[in-house]
Amino acid sequence: MVRWGYGAQRLALLFCALMLSSCGAGALTAPVTTSTDSAAPLVDPAAPRLELPALPQQSGLPALPAGGSGLPHTALAMGSIVLPGSQFSVAAPSTMVNPFSKTALLSSSPGQPGWALFEFSGLSPQDATFSLKLELAQPLPQRAWLAVSDYASQSWRWYRLALPLPENTLSLAAGLEPLSPDGSLFCIVLIDGAQQASVSRLSLELDAALPVPQGLTASYGDYPGRIELSWDDPAASYPGLQYDAVVLERSVSQQPPYIFEPLATLPPGVNSYSDVHSEAVGAANLLPYGVNVYYRLRLQRVGLTGEAGFGVAGLRTLGDVDFLAATYDEYDNSDPWQPATLGDRIDLVWTAVPEAEAYQIEYRNADGGEPVLWVPLAETVDASPKFSHFFNSPPGKESLHRTRYEYRVRAVLGADTSPHWSPVDTGRRELSPPIGLQVSQGLPDRVELNWNPVAGAVAYKVYIDSGDSSDDTLLGVSSDADYTDLQTQDLLPHNYYVVSAAGLDESVPTALKLGYRSRWTMIDMLDDLSFTRLVSVGGRPAFAAVGPMEGKSEAFDSIYLVQAVEPTPDSPDDWITTLAHDPGNVALGSSWLYLAEHEGRPAIAWQTQDSINLLLAGSAQPDSPQDWTSHEVQSLPPGESYSGLRLSVVNGTPALMFKHNQTGSGALSYAAALSSQPQDQSDWQFSTALSLPAAFYFDDYTTIVDISGRPAFIAGGGQELHYIRAVQSNPDSGDDWLEHLVAQAVEGEKWVTDTLHVINGHPHFIAESNADLFHWESAQSEPDDSSDWADYTIAKPLGGDVGLNATALVGGKLVVQYSIWLNNYNNSVNIHCAALVEEPAESDDWVSECMQPLSLWSLIDGTGLPLSSGYDEELNNVLLRPQ
Repeated sequence: MVRWGYGAQRLALLFCALMLSSCGAGALTAPVTTSTDSAAPLVDPAAPRLELPALPQQSGLPALPAGGSGLPHTALAMGSIVLPGSQFSVAAPSTMVNPFSKTALLSSSPGQPGWALFEFSGLSPQDATFSLKLELAQPLPQRAWLAVSDYASQSWRWYRLALPLPENTLSLAAGLEPLSPDGSLFCIVLIDGAQQASVSRLSLELDAALPVPQGLTASYGDYPGRIELSWDDPAASYPGLQYDAVVLERSVSQQPPYIFEPLATLPPGVNSYSDVHSEAVGAANLLPYGVNVYYRLRLQRVGLTGEAGFGVAGLRTLGDVDFLAATYDEYDNSDPWQPATLGDRIDLVWTAVPEAEAYQIEYRNADGGEPVLWVPLAETVDASPKFSHFFNSPPGKESLHRTRYEYRVRAVLGADTSPHWSPVDTGRRELSPPIGLQVSQGLPDRVELNWNPVAGAVAYKVYIDSGDSSDDTLLGVSSDADYTDLQTQDLLPHNYYVVSAAGLDESVPTALKLGYRSRWTMIDMLDDLSFTRLVSVGGRPAFAAVGPMEGKSEAFDSIYLVQAVEPTPDSPDDWITTLAHDPGNVALGSSWLYLAEHEGRPAIAWQTQDSINLLLAGSAQPDSPQDWTSHEVQSLPPGESYSGLRLSVVNGTPALMFKHNQTGSGALSYAAALSSQPQDQSDWQFSTALSLPAAFYFDDYTTIVDISGRPAFIAGGGQELHYIRAVQSNPDSGDDWLEHLVAQAVEGEKWVTDTLHVINGHPHFIAESNADLFHWESAQSEPDDSSDWADYTIAKPLGGDVGLNATALVGGKLVVQYSIWLNNYNNSVNIHCAALVEEPAESDDWVSECMQPLSLWSLIDGTGLPLSSGYDEELNNVLLRPQ
């Protein structure tokens, strides 16, 4: 920084800050000054003195004579002014990289250097400090000069620049008068040697001197772990002072010369600082312990840093441990599945003390045992702020199971310790069962278990529950919080549990979790409709569905047909949804629809409260309502209603069964079509298949089947299980029906049945009575009473309540799908149970496997492959099939 004068004034000192910059892989700049007294002189003694340009007209350039310096006669020039308020002038035309960037491109050739002239105008010689900054773009030239105007000698002062610029001070000769009488400063940047270089910027910064901050104080041993600093607000000490920041410098030298390094740069208005010993500041800035630390301040403004006088000394002492925490684990025996973080040890953690070499730990028994008074537990071997009081260490001072201990800690440094002990905390240990046990359901080749790690556990034992704890199966031991069961190869569900272990300690087991493998695949059906049971039509899966029609209120549902384009669809693209019928101002539900196959084409029966209707398709794959015919089969007078509906084909013609509700009683009604393609009500014959007293609870019955050309079905839903058959193909009265009681459920239970099946001319069906699943069969093609029936329980794993879902004949063999509800209905598993022979006679004739955990609806024979419909919360309606 130099104070410039003019006239008789002389130059005292000049600092030129010359900055290099890179326009390639990032800027590389460094403040550089050069000295005429350096070992490698930067002043070219052969450089001629050149005449200054005429002022203020700027009518021409100075002539540069050829000669020993190799400087040319002529050159280009341009100006670049950064100082606010200065004028920008170009002495002559020049080549520019970008006419808007004020960047000068200097091009030289042998005997023809390239140079640029810069003018800074509007300057005042009174008490001003100038700083020059030069920025050259890469690549750097091999030779370059800087010239500064000297009005004392009316010539240029030339300085040859060493490239890259060295980091020392350039002291210009006394007597340099850089400003013209009108307050302008001129500089020339020149290169030669057939090179190119870009002058990105040559700037001049003008600042007034900055004062030294006053009132600096530093704490001396008053605070553990830190030194507190404060000083007078410079704005209060020097009214009107403008500055950008306060630079705090620190020296840890213990004798002169003191070497100060920047510690912090603080904004205006801040006049205090806490120098904390913390590894967060980095190893180079760690605050030492027990020695004098010196501080001083400087003020800073853009382009200018003020002077700093010698500051003050500070000192810090060893700090106290101000926080201690011990793990406290207490097991509640009244809640055996209580989540906890228990262990084989009590872990202690505390706040670290800067410079501590170790920590002393003391403890005592808080439950009245030994030790009663504070005694040393351990002294850590390093400065880590943690310690574990194990069940087997330290020797003679082991932590007892379920015993409370109090702890306190202090820091150690050589022969010194912290002035005070830490706050006291209480710890306790106990091993907990794993928390958050998860067991996979449905993976094809394994069962995966995982849980949250337990503090203190060194191993985990994985078991399968057998229902008798003395006979449970230990699958294995894992050191990690997961386990994969590859041993259990069957496809049945199992209850798993896990126990934590550490040494001789073992936790209580986790709650039972159901897990199983499954070879069933879910196939998305895409349609967001309300579906009926799954039916095979033309060898392909199909559904009837209801849903809102576009442009209508959601209360007015329409009937849709959803068909697969192939026997085993793989994706939503394999399904086609078409509108079959719009019933108008009628609200429907899927339970009021039933789909069946008739002559290789779909047929849909649908009902309202007071009418039964039939839709018959004219082709195997109808694609619009025009491909269907519809008519009303029967209607009821006010006060009577219908519920429940089944559609089948008996003796080649459609057949319907439904519940006819009347005041005080009800009946199962049967309607037989008199032709294969009925057109109206006159084509139907009606009869009562079973009269129901008002107290008889009936909510389900099986699909009608054809046995020797005559209809038959099973009725359940109450405590009684009935078999009903007709004595002719088209019964026309109740006298044409025979029924008998097959079984009576115990008090409080009821029968639930599904489809009746005919195998080799004999009727078979599956029935469920709360917790048991039965297979019923008759050796007679036309059974007459309960003595003609035999039953046995189909084996099911795990126990729990059974929910019958669906049955079907697949490849001529009976298959049943059911759910087992466990743990108070909070968990369930779906079971697919298939007969191994055509006519199973005992539980050993069945084989079971787990399915995907879905809500199941129905089951069909997909050309020898079982296909099941279900519901998934993410995929909505899905089809399942074995892999």
